[in-house]
Order: sequence, then structure tokens, then C-alpha cells
Amino acid sequence: MRTRRERILVCAFALCTIGWAHAQNDGDHPVTDGAGRTYLAPDALVGGAVNPDGFTVGTAPNTNAALVVEGSQMANPTGEVFRTISPASTLTQWRMFRLNPTTPLEIGSLYATAGGNAFHIKQTVNDASLWIRNYSDNGMRLIDDQYFDLNGYNNNWRAGYVAIGDISAMSPSPPMPWARLHLVHGAGSTSFGWRPWMVNGILFNGNQDQMYIGQKFGSTDVSHAVIQWSEDGTLNNTRQTLRFIYTTTPGSGTGATTLDGLEIMRLWPESNTSGYVGIGDFATASQVPLDRLDVLDGNVRIRALALQTADTRVVVADANGVLHYRPASDFGASDCEWTMPTGGAAGTNHVSTAYGAATTDCPDAAEAVGIGVDLAVDPPDTIFEQLTQ
Repeated sequence: MRTRRERILVCAFALCTIGWAHAQNDGDHPVTDGAGRTYLAPDALVGGAVNPDGFTVGTAPNTNAALVVEGSQMANPTGEVFRTISPASTLTQWRMFRLNPTTPLEIGSLYATAGGNAFHIKQTVNDASLWIRNYSDNGMRLIDDQYFDLNGYNNNWRAGYVAIGDISAMSPSPPMPWARLHLVHGAGSTSFGWRPWMVNGILFNGNQDQMYIGQKFGSTDVSHAVIQWSEDGTLNNTRQTLRFIYTTTPGSGTGATTLDGLEIMRLWPESNTSGYVGIGDFATASQVPLDRLDVLDGNVRIRALALQTADTRVVVADANGVLHYRPASDFGASDCEWTMPTGGAAGTNHVSTAYGAATTDCPDAAEAVGIGVDLAVDPPDTIFEQLTQ
């Protein structure tokens, strides 16, 4: 027959109702100390002193964990294993510790702050990270605020940087994000084009190439919006291109309905010191821009041109379709035009030309004007010669 102390200890662990309960077969039993803390202790009277080896809520022992809840074996089957209820004014949390090497070190927690309803997930070790991984060890990694070195640029500051994608394939190692949001695809996440000003933006890596869209900070209150791209290797006609592509519902034909879509414009670095802009579907034409601005086909319309009062300019094109500008004076003197003189009899509409002072560029009153005839082949007749003398 059990002593009074044994009955109290058994009931304290909710293992009895109104009648008596049997002791555990392995000899472990709950013990409550003077501070009200209850724990499992080995029972030296049953099979010798054996330390506890887990606790199972169910119909049979389970050695997979220190605490196992067999929800399907319970009288009221349940999938809810753990619940915490606390006052709204109290910090509520679950914390994970690891021996380091013998002292417990907190490495993470799930919590809600006092007075708040936000659910927090936090890693709590300096220079560590928070990982959300799939089976292949890819997913998302949040880095603790820290300094890092890359591409020969040292002491770059990370603050809340996140990498998403094929993180385990990143190079160099260890895999770390290089901008506020870093998207990684495949094993080709190289850092050749990275610069320290790529901070507050989205950085893309894949296929041995890199791109950044975001802000580039200068001095105080000076920021620039930036689209940057790079790759390792030699410049050629098929790489190093920033393309603007439009697509629509897939279908037959050409242009926007195709797999590749319609290329409207591309930017192509012709060299490390010079870049070209092409307008048109250069992809379909299998070409690249050949000048600072290259219009593949169609017309160029300029709605307004700046007026230059000091020097009038004329836009011309050479045999290769390249636009140039030249001063209007290159095409002859300005007084060699057909004009309607403003002086003389009122109401007359006389048209005159070649009445200016004699120059080497412009015919004057001493020379004839031929209409429908080449005067170099068929000189003026005597009557015209007499009239002009």
C-alpha cells in the first residue's frame, strides 16, 4: 500500500483520478521540490537507479525525443501539442539554447513583446544568421548586422541583408547576401561586378552574371536611381546587354507573342569605356548597336529643335545613315537665295537673285542665270551677254 507522500506525488503529475494509480514501470516518478518545480527522477526502488529517458503522452513509450505527444492515441485525438497563454502585459516567448561549451547560449527565440500582438522570430547570436531552408538547403537567409570584405573592398557594412534562392551554391563562400535583397539562381552567383555602393536595392546573380537595381548614395541628401549589370568574361555580340522586352499572350507569328518576345530597345557596352543604345528588335535581326544611338528601322521624329541664333545648324546624314550637323554657311552664302525685294513700287511681287556683291561663292549681276539649261555646256547667247555687261 502506497504512503501518503507517494499518493500526493502521483496525483501532482495528473496520473490519478479519484482512486489510486500504479507507479511507472521504468521506476521514474515525478518529484516536486520546495520551490514548486516538478521533474522526473529515477526510482532506486524499482529496478535500480535509471535516469529518465523521455516522456510520452500516449499508450506506449517513444524514444524519438525527450517529450513526445501521440495525438492520435489520446482519448480526444488532437494535433495541438503546445499552447502558451499569458497576460497581454507580459513578454511571451519560447527560447532555444545550446551549450557553449558548457554554459547555455541562447541562439534563437519565438516571442511576442509585452503589450504587442506581433509574432517575432529572432536569432540571438552575434554574427549569426536566420535560415529558412528547403530539403536542398536552399531558401532564405537573413544575416546579422556585420562587416564583410568582397572584391577587394573591405569593411562593408551589412544591416538586415537577405539572400533568397540557391544560397548553398553561392560563391565566394560562406554564402552571404551582398545587398539588402539578394536573389541567387544556380551555381553562377559570382561577385565580379559588385561594388560597395550596392546597398539599398535588389541584387541578382545567376549564369555567371550579376545585376543591381536600387539606389546609389552620394553625399548627404544626394541619391541616384541605378540599373547596373555585369559579367565575367570578354565583351562580345551576345552578352553584356540590357534589353527592354515586351510580351503578350503566347501565340504564333512574330514579336510579342513569341517565346522571346519583342525587343524594343537595348543598351550594349561596346567596350569598357563606351556604351551604345539601340532602338528596335536587334534580337530578331541578330545585330548589335553600332553607334552611340542606332535606330534599326523606322523613322526618327524630333518634335522640337533648339534654336541657335548665333550659328544656324543643319542636320545631315552620311552614306551609312549616321547623323551629323553642319553650319548652314557650309552650303553657300545666305544672300544667294531667291528673294522678294521689299523696296521699289508698292504691290509688286518681283523675285530676284544674284544681285549681291560679287564673291567667289555666289553669282552676281555679271553672271547669267540658267533655267532648264546647263550654261557650262551651252553658254549664254550674245543678247544675254550684252544685257549683263
